[in-house]
Amino acid sequence: STREIGAVKLKRKNTGRGKERIEIMLVDPAHDG
Repeated sequence: STREIGAVKLKRKNTGRGKERIEIMLVDPAHDG
């Protein structure tokens, strides 16, 4: 899934900073659109 890849990229970019935010995105991909 493209969204999953995007989430992984964001996770790699924000390591420890926006971890919670990325986790939410991964758990609720529908929120992304």
